[in-house]
Amino acid sequence: MFPFPDNCILGRNITHSPIRMSPSAGPFNLTATTATYCFRITANATVGWESECAHMDNVRKIDIVISADCAVASRKLVKAATINGVAVQTSISTVDWDGTPYGLLTVKKITNSFPTVPTNGGMYLCLALDQQASADATCTSPRALCRYGPSCVAQAISDDFSCCPIGEVGY
Repeated sequence: MFPFPDNCILGRNITHSPIRMSPSAGPFNLTATTATYCFRITANATVGWESECAHMDNVRKIDIVISADCAVASRKLVKAATINGVAVQTSISTVDWDGTPYGLLTVKKITNSFPTVPTNGGMYLCLALDQQASADATCTSPRALCRYGPSCVAQAISDDFSCCPIGEVGY
């Protein structure tokens, strides 16, 4: 299992949590320097009540596995990040897994503005990606950031770190 940097023990299986993240939409708001891509986060997938994460209704942070090349190329790949129009913090780091470097894009402190995922429509995580982040422009869209397959791998972490479902998110 990918070594996400948290202390979550339970609830890594996405099918045990109502939290889901949609494929990215965009680009929106194209400018000479940025393009915005959005993901919808909802908390209404049907799961069995016996599941350890059946009651998960909040997201403290989201980790998205990205290309190590993109993480190293620029620490400012994301010019701005919002959830439902409210600014949120991001960070870029690298993680080594079985001798292979990976990047990690983290959206932090989500519960500071959204204590629970809104039941009416969910949350829209929008990332304004720098179109000039790398000289070869390879890190300018979700497809380019998540180069390891046909989707991005993402982890949503509950406020109490008890549930951390991991799933694939299309781009």
